[in-house]
Order: sequence, then structure tokens, then C-alpha cells
Amino acid sequence: MSIVEITQVAKSYPPASRGAARIQAVNGVSLSINEGEIFAIIGYSGAGKSTLARLINGLERIDSGQIFVDGQSIPDLKEKQLRKLRQSVGMIFQQFNLFTSKTVAGNIDYALATAGWEKDARKQRIAEVLDFVGLLEKAWAYPNQLSGGQKQRVGIARALATRPKILLADEATSALDPETTGEVASLLSRINRELGTTIVLITHEMDVVRSIAHRAAVMEKGEIVELADTASLFLAPKSRAAKNFVATVIDGEPHGEDLARLRERHPGRLVTVKIPQTEERLQERVFTTLGAGKVSWELVHGGVVHLQDEDIAVFTFNFQGLSTDVDALIASLKQIVTTIEVGR
Repeated sequence: MSIVEITQVAKSYPPASRGAARIQAVNGVSLSINEGEIFAIIGYSGAGKSTLARLINGLERIDSGQIFVDGQSIPDLKEKQLRKLRQSVGMIFQQFNLFTSKTVAGNIDYALATAGWEKDARKQRIAEVLDFVGLLEKAWAYPNQLSGGQKQRVGIARALATRPKILLADEATSALDPETTGEVASLLSRINRELGTTIVLITHEMDVVRSIAHRAAVMEKGEIVELADTASLFLAPKSRAAKNFVATVIDGEPHGEDLARLRERHPGRLVTVKIPQTEERLQERVFTTLGAGKVSWELVHGGVVHLQDEDIAVFTFNFQGLSTDVDALIASLKQIVTTIEVGR
């Protein structure tokens, strides 16, 4: 069941200079986000992903199309109704957006008071969410006394305070170091798993996507160029943008200078296969197929990709032989696993 339904949504902004065309930030986007999933919206700066997030919670108004959030039509809501809706749509920001003059508890209290919670209920809820994110002992500290990871956990606690059905995480890990990024990603996964909260990740960090997201949409120039479950996206990206993103985290598939060096050293045809490790004996079938062919082959590049539910072995082979025999071998491999010819 979808909790966010977006249909042919468009959003543009006035040009920077007189006479120039309007800037089309989102252009004809349609997608459904299912209740209880972690859904990633991926794109480089300027792709339109953050604009789409602001359209979902009504911080920006759409030019055309339709957005339903938890059954409510966002374009039809008045400002008072939008404020009420935002209590069920929490927001986590890249730069934390904490009040530096308020304590950790004070930052969360402000969110609850704005939502109309009574004082006694606010005190209890502050303790609950700080305990959940592991910062109960920091309740009376100020933001400038916290590390970046602790600040983001406060931001997450504040977003959780009103018990939202949806969390919008807009580049929530981009300002953090790799270790802290992993900790925050694990916390978001726990929120989804234990609380059933739907999480929308706005990000360009593929390590986060592969570790916790269930599905993903790739955006480029305001449009969705690919939509897939996470495993499919990493196993067989189709769009140029998705391939570029996946290449940043897949160690086993050669790209750029690595691929150029392999092409120089090996005169045959370079073929990459991707083998999910959860499927028993699949790797054995691949090597049996290689041995049964009429083609000379050697393993020239390899590695393992770690996704949230499984590991994927990525092997690149050099095939030499008659073109028809190589074609036949590649066709046989494609019947078994994801197979991509990466060079001659």
C-alpha cells in the first residue's frame, strides 16, 4: 500500500536573469512509495531530489500534477492543514538545523510544543526519543558541545518526537565522516524496522543506499531515469546516471583507468558477471558453463559488493576464441546470471 503517491509532478523556478528560461527543477515525476519501506531518491546536485522532498511535505507548491501523502492531496491543503500534516512527516536535514541557544531537550521540546503537546507529555516523550537514539545523558547539553554524529541523532530524535509515519532524510549523512555515516544509517534502519516508519532518503551516497534502502529512484535533470529495487539497481543498472552512481561503490566491476589497463593487457573480450551469494551453487554453475565452452578464458578482475541482505560476487573475465563461440558463451551465462560485456 502506497503512503506517498506522486503523479506527473512539475516544479520550476524563476530564472536568475531577465529573459532567461525558467529553471525546471522537477519535470513530470511519477512514483509510489510504499508504507513501511526505505525508499532512496538518488541524484547529483541539481538533479531535483531535494525539491521533490520539499514538494512531498508541502514546503514548496507544485506547478502541476498531483501528490497524495497518507491519503491527503497536498496541493489542496491550506497552510493550517499542511502544518498538521507535517506532524506526521518528520524532516532530517544535512546541517542538523538545531537551535544553538537551546539544549538538546529544548530543541525537541520546541518541536513538540509547536505540535500542541501538553507539558507533561512533552517531558515523557523527550526522554523516550533521546533514549531511543542513545543520547539521554546529553539532554541538557547544547549543540556546540556535541559531535556531528550526535547532532544528527538529536535531529533524528526531534523528527521522531511527534511519532511521524514518514521521515524525509535530506542528505542526512552528507556532513558526516564514513564511520558516523554508518552509525546514522544503522539508526535509520532500526527506526524503519522497529517503528515501521517509512523513510525517504534524499542522497547521492550509494554506500547508504546499498546498506539500508529497499528501493530507489535515480533522478537526473528533474526526471526519474531509473526506478528499481536496490539489488536490481546494483546488479544491472540501466541508465547512464545509475551506472555512474553504482560504479562509485562496486569494487569488482572495472571502470575508467582500471578498464583501460585491462583492455591494454588483454586482447580478448572483457565480460563481467554478477553472482548473488544467497543462491546456492550459482557460482559453481557459472564456472561449469565456462569450462564447457570452446573459449579460452581467464579471471582478470574481481571483488564483492555488500548489500543489506546479500553479498554479490563481481567477476570480470577475458574471453578469447572465435567470435561466434564467445557470443554463445555470453548467451549461456546470461541465462544464469547478470552478464555485461565491458570491453574488447
